[in-house]
Amino acid sequence: MIYSSELWLKSYDSGVNPEIHMEHNSFTDCFEHVRKEYGNRPAVHFLGATLTFERLMTYSDRFAACLADRGIGKGDVVAVSLPNSPQYLIALIGGLKAGCAVSGLSPLFTADAYRRRRGHG
Repeated sequence: MIYSSELWLKSYDSGVNPEIHMEHNSFTDCFEHVRKEYGNRPAVHFLGATLTFERLMTYSDRFAACLADRGIGKGDVVAVSLPNSPQYLIALIGGLKAGCAVSGLSPLFTADAYRRRRGHG
């Protein structure tokens, strides 16, 4: 499908194809592709420590299994309230691997602040 009438295409550099052809069917397929292709390469540098793609995927697999052990899976929503850190990525990817929808929540908000934003307080 070509989106020739879409305004944002006017900002594309010449030679940039507006069509994206995905080799993978889902995010989890992409994660496994990255694990196979780049497993030993650095995925995250954080506070002097480096996490490879293999370790990131291994930890996210563990998190997905933890969710499944608690009956959390496809169709459920997982809210992640963590700062930008490797643990956030692990929870995000693990939640997706478990089949969940994942939403980030600010770790700076209190429970009362969330209730007020939802109109419950």
